[in-house]
Amino acid sequence: MSERVLWVGDMARDDAAVERLRAVVNVVGRHQHPGLIDKAQARRGEYFAVDYENIQHLGELAVITNSTLAVVTNDKLLANGAVNELLLAKPDLKVVGPNKWLARLESDKEQARLWIDDIDPSLNPIWRKAQTEAELRDGLDDFKSIGKEVAVKPIGPAGGRGVKVMGKNLDTYGDALNHGRDILNRQDQKKGILLEEALEGVEFNLQIMTDGRVLIRPPVTVDYSYRDDGNVGPPTGGMGSFSYAPGEIPNFMTAEDYEQAMTFSQKLLERAQAEYQAEFGDDQHFSGVLYPNFIMTAQGLKVIEINARPGDPEWMNIEQVVDENVDIVDVYSRMATQDLSDNDVRFVNQSSVAQYFVPPDYAREKGDQAVEFYLNHEALSQHEVDLYFSSAERYTDHYRTVGSSRTYALATKGKDPGFARYKIMNAHHDGGAKNLDYRREIGHWRYIKNLKDPR
Repeated sequence: MSERVLWVGDMARDDAAVERLRAVVNVVGRHQHPGLIDKAQARRGEYFAVDYENIQHLGELAVITNSTLAVVTNDKLLANGAVNELLLAKPDLKVVGPNKWLARLESDKEQARLWIDDIDPSLNPIWRKAQTEAELRDGLDDFKSIGKEVAVKPIGPAGGRGVKVMGKNLDTYGDALNHGRDILNRQDQKKGILLEEALEGVEFNLQIMTDGRVLIRPPVTVDYSYRDDGNVGPPTGGMGSFSYAPGEIPNFMTAEDYEQAMTFSQKLLERAQAEYQAEFGDDQHFSGVLYPNFIMTAQGLKVIEINARPGDPEWMNIEQVVDENVDIVDVYSRMATQDLSDNDVRFVNQSSVAQYFVPPDYAREKGDQAVEFYLNHEALSQHEVDLYFSSAERYTDHYRTVGSSRTYALATKGKDPGFARYKIMNAHHDGGAKNLDYRREIGHWRYIKNLKDPR
């Protein structure tokens, strides 16, 4: 039976993902997203711009559109129970994305650290929880007494933007105190904060497609999470990313490190699902993308955080290198029904780069004034790159940014990241928005050469 897909998400990763779907597709987003509007219409569906954080809308849309398969990629929606709402409204719906309890892999950073302690404590940094200012001060005193700088993280979802780290964007323990106090005062972060040892090394992540049992082995991806070149400035949702070729082991790690990361990921899923089934007694399982973020340190592999949905921008890298003959709708269906096999997903032997373009004030706390920009689509099309929109809307002869988030991305693949970057830079020169900003280092050969094993 042909699937009727309801896709819930409106970032550039979603624009890239929907492009691969060969089915009737309806898309739910928050604003008039130019890429997803066009792609939904091209797939005989509609684009619905709604307040989708009111998750009741999602169940209603699943029924109205007669959907048979739904995919949810937004971290806050998953944490708020979007999958539960979809299944309540349409019990026979196949859903890709964890239910509210299993989404705790991402939405409850304290629980994730506890699971890691049980599975392999060597993967955890030193960490403390704080729910009050007194606990925050005590925790910072503990780190100061042992000479460790700290990372300050909300326990709840923050999309990478609530995390600040000493040595990066916090200069002193006093700055860490002030940032922690700000988080504790936020209405959406009542769970508190984690204080974690600030780790030094090379970060990477894995975008693991899974049905809760089978884990597809992905290429290694590297994200540029800081606003400015040199990995400095405010934290962001990701300014861009690149992927190594499938099966390629980067210079900064070993094959054994990759196996340790995959083995840990398998055990983490097994542990979380076993606890869920023991508590609730039903057969719901994790489906979707498990996205662990690691760092190679002088002491070996460590876990920075766990995410329970596709990364943005990293999912664009994966979409670039999935073999075009793979029926990705069938893959999603098998993920939802726990019928995935190792050979359902194949990758081409190439690297990829995804490059975000953003308003000049992005992440700099200078407001969210809209920026008009222009794209030359004909010129972009000459360079074998893909254009994916995030926070932008289309007008008669131009586009306009929406809010203060990232605007659009260019993505492509090549024999190595440097070659893919070359294509993107040429495309930007000929057809990109000249009044938007970007990081110059993404996929650059010199940057990659300097990523070395710290041991």
